[in-house]
Amino acid sequence: MRIAVYLCEPNHYSFLNQILIGVPKSWEVDLYTSAFYRDNNQFAHGVNFKDDSLFSLLRRAKTYDSIVIDELMDKRMFLLVFFAFHAPKVNLVIHNLVSWFQPSYDTSIRNIMVSVYRKIVSKHFRNYIVVGTQLKEWAEKTAPGRHFKFIPFGLNSRGKFGKSVTSMASIRKLNVVVPGMVSKRRKYENIIKLISEKDFVEKVHFTLLGRPSDDYGEAIVAQLEHKKNVTTFNSFISVEEFQERVKNCDFILSDFDEFFVTRFGQDEIYGLTKETGISFLMLAYCKPGIVPTHYKGMKEMQSQMLHFEDYQSLKRILLRIVSEETVRTNLEKEAFLNLKSIKMSVDSILN
Repeated sequence: MRIAVYLCEPNHYSFLNQILIGVPKSWEVDLYTSAFYRDNNQFAHGVNFKDDSLFSLLRRAKTYDSIVIDELMDKRMFLLVFFAFHAPKVNLVIHNLVSWFQPSYDTSIRNIMVSVYRKIVSKHFRNYIVVGTQLKEWAEKTAPGRHFKFIPFGLNSRGKFGKSVTSMASIRKLNVVVPGMVSKRRKYENIIKLISEKDFVEKVHFTLLGRPSDDYGEAIVAQLEHKKNVTTFNSFISVEEFQERVKNCDFILSDFDEFFVTRFGQDEIYGLTKETGISFLMLAYCKPGIVPTHYKGMKEMQSQMLHFEDYQSLKRILLRIVSEETVRTNLEKEAFLNLKSIKMSVDSILN
């Protein structure tokens, strides 16, 4: 038996591992992707590396028993319609559900054309993969007649990267990580205030775990470069360092808007029609998270999250964490339980 997987993003290796769980070792797996994956080979299942040409996969499509194609955001998406001839064995990974199943048509001509094209393509395929349980529920209600599978990022990483519950007594400072490239996609004003608060200067260390990717990000990093209780980066962070810093943190913190506007003008809702990477980090490393109140997220993970509405509520949360060690340890215990619960909900590409 042969499986083909097309991955277009250079940081989805944990997703591939999750996709391949349950696939017999005797099965042949061909990976169509960029050189990034060859250089960062962390796959539990042996794979044959192919080029990153979707056209190459299309030409060989009939030779595979199952095909997985990650969501395409550029001109490559226009090749998807030709995979309709192999639709029964194709699984399309969808990260932006509104864009595919409930798009708006009141934006530019280009955006309308893309939305119409996606609508036409979606009618030819039945099998889809989504990365969150809330996304699966929304999709099943919105697009009946399709088969949606829940396969998240990073679930199988905890055994390698996870950290057992430890006491803060041996830790000089609370370690808070803010993951992701520093850009307009996220909000940092409240975080900058926290870093500057005298209550936290000696008690909390912050790490902005990502390089700036636009002018906004560069301005944020420039404001923090000389702060003693924060670590920032101006260049690419290696996979190993990223993993190590998340592994050794106490909390994952992120502040972002409720809606994400795609490049084609569609409004996706974080936690409902689109997931955010911090949820997968919380899962993979069994870490507590501090997130905005509007973030829906997977219901199975709510007990390991603390939610804030504004700066004052965020400050109160951090003050409580610093003064009460049991807050963190209880949330970490919940995180381990949640991981077990979510694993029970994961689907297989073989079904």
